[in-house]
Amino acid sequence: MKRIALLLCGLLLLLPAASRAQRPFETDFSGQDLYLGGIAMLELLHLTHSKGLAESELDNPDSMRIPGFERHVAQNMSYKARVMSDKLLFVSVYGHLTNALVYDDFGHSGLISLEVFMVNDGINFLAKRLFKRRRPFVYNPDADELHDNQLAFHKYDRRSPDAMTSFYSGHTAHAAAYSYASATMFAHYHPDATSTRTAFFALAGAFPAVMAHLRVRAGKHFVSDVATGYIAGAAIGYLVPALHRTDEFKASMDKVQFRQDLTVGFASGILTAGLLSLLSDKDAARKEHKRFLKGTAQSRLEPQLGPVNGMRWTLRF
Repeated sequence: MKRIALLLCGLLLLLPAASRAQRPFETDFSGQDLYLGGIAMLELLHLTHSKGLAESELDNPDSMRIPGFERHVAQNMSYKARVMSDKLLFVSVYGHLTNALVYDDFGHSGLISLEVFMVNDGINFLAKRLFKRRRPFVYNPDADELHDNQLAFHKYDRRSPDAMTSFYSGHTAHAAAYSYASATMFAHYHPDATSTRTAFFALAGAFPAVMAHLRVRAGKHFVSDVATGYIAGAAIGYLVPALHRTDEFKASMDKVQFRQDLTVGFASGILTAGLLSLLSDKDAARKEHKRFLKGTAQSRLEPQLGPVNGMRWTLRF
C-alpha cells in the first residue's frame, strides 16, 4: 500500500505545470482564515473523554432503533475491509498533503490543506460526540467473543467509547475532503486543463465511495453514516479552497466548468457506490467473522506474538 501511495504522489508531480505561475489563492488571518481557525478549534474536543456503553445496555441492544433499510449492516464484521479502509485513509492523507506541496505557492496551498484537515476533523468529531450513535457491531452478539479471542477483531470492542462514534463516518469524510480539496486546488492552478481536471474530479468522487463501501462491510458504519460523511467531506474539501480565491481569479474563473467538475465528481461517486453494491458479495462480510467463530481460520494462527487476554497469537496472510 505504501508503494501505491508513493506512485500516486509521483503522478501528482507529473501533472501539467503550465498554469502554476497563476496564484488563485490568498490567505490572511483577518478574514476567512480567522473563521476557519475558530472551527478548527473543535480539534480540542480530542482532549476530552467519553464513556462507553454500560453492561446492561450491551446485554439487550435494541436493534429496532436501526432504520429498516440499514438494519442488515449490523451483521457485517469484516476485519479485511477494516484494514483496507485504514490503509486507504493513509493514502488519502499522504496524497492530499503531497498535492499541496507541488505548487509554487505552497505556503498558501499548504495552509489551505491544513485547514481542510482541521475543519473536517473538528466538525466530524463534534458530530460524533453530539449524536453518540452506536456502531453496527454493537448489535452483533458475536462481537464480544471475537474481540476477546481473535487478534484480527481487536478493534471491535463494544464497551469502548469508540463504539459510540458511528455518526458520521470519519474515514469517508476524510477521504472525500482530501480528494475533493486536491481536485479543487488542481482546477484552480490549472484552469485550462479541462480534460485532466475532469478526470481528477471523477477519481475524487470515486475514491471516497470505495472507502464508504469498505466501512459498511467492516461493520463500522451504517449506510447513512457514510453517506453523510461523503457529503460533509466533499463540501468541506470544495468550500475551504473556494473561500480563499483571489478577486482576480473570481473575475476570470469559468463557473460553468466548476459546476460541471462537481457534477462529474458526484456522478462518479454514485456510480461507483452502485457498482460496488451490485458486484460485491453481500453475504461475504457476514460469513467472514462466522468462519472465525467456527474455528476454520484457526490454521492461520500460531502462538507467537501479541498478547490477547492471556493468549499470544500472530496472523498469517
